[in-house]
Amino acid sequence: PFTPGGVTDVLARLVASKLAERLKQPFVVENKGGAGGILGTDAVAKAAPDGYTLLFTNTIQTTNPAIYRKLPYDAERDFVPVALASDPSGLILVASASLPAKSVAELIALAKQKPNEVSYATPGVGSAMHMAGEMFNSLAGVKLLHVPYKGMAQALNDVISGQVMLTLQAPGVVLPHIQSGKLRALGQTGSVRSGVLPDVPTLAESGLDGYYIAGWFGLFAPAATPPEIVKRLAAEAVQAMSEPATREKLNALGASPPTMTQEQFAEFVKTEAARAAGVAKMAGIDLDAPQ
Repeated sequence: PFTPGGVTDVLARLVASKLAERLKQPFVVENKGGAGGILGTDAVAKAAPDGYTLLFTNTIQTTNPAIYRKLPYDAERDFVPVALASDPSGLILVASASLPAKSVAELIALAKQKPNEVSYATPGVGSAMHMAGEMFNSLAGVKLLHVPYKGMAQALNDVISGQVMLTLQAPGVVLPHIQSGKLRALGQTGSVRSGVLPDVPTLAESGLDGYYIAGWFGLFAPAATPPEIVKRLAAEAVQAMSEPATREKLNALGASPPTMTQEQFAEFVKTEAARAAGVAKMAGIDLDAPQ
């Protein structure tokens, strides 16, 4: 349910190609973006539950129900979790090279001096990046200005150019720009530091006690899809994502190969939905769904 070019799109195409190889069936990735992922998600919710239409999505599956009063689908009732595509991992808070703040403490001080002036870009309302930014606002006692985009590629470009000051993204996406000096890493949103950026502290380590937001990606099917089809797709996806060549590609993106069974993934989704609801309540996010 996103535009081409982002991490979700890249992973979707990786999973699709691997499933096509294993099942000897063509898999077509259709980008149906819009309305914060709601349009594409709704299309799958209403698709025939025959195993031929699937949803490859990310944290919006649990965050959208937490922030929107009314959706055209019920995320819990209308979908069955099939497989996690990569284990949950923290995002990297990065700043434009032109931003004077060189640490989380300096960013908080600057944001307190200039409320609603220090901006952060995300691929849309309800994304993991948006929730991470609002959680930062709440725990740091500041007000960063949210600038939502239709996709991550343009958002990242505008931070690199200095039009927007901050963004949060997967480690593999921002690592080349950090190494080139175009972006400055300030912190990580996960519970532990990323292996590709071990010198960058977590936000909890930087003084925001209790801070934790993780990005994740997964495959879902319409709820009435026959259990044997869900089981087969889940098994094939887990096997595909554990292949050495696939693991290398995941590592290059700063992602980790999934370690959950289909049943564990289903429980994880419930836990993440509850976590998202808590973050939305803490940050005071209460919206009408976009059309």
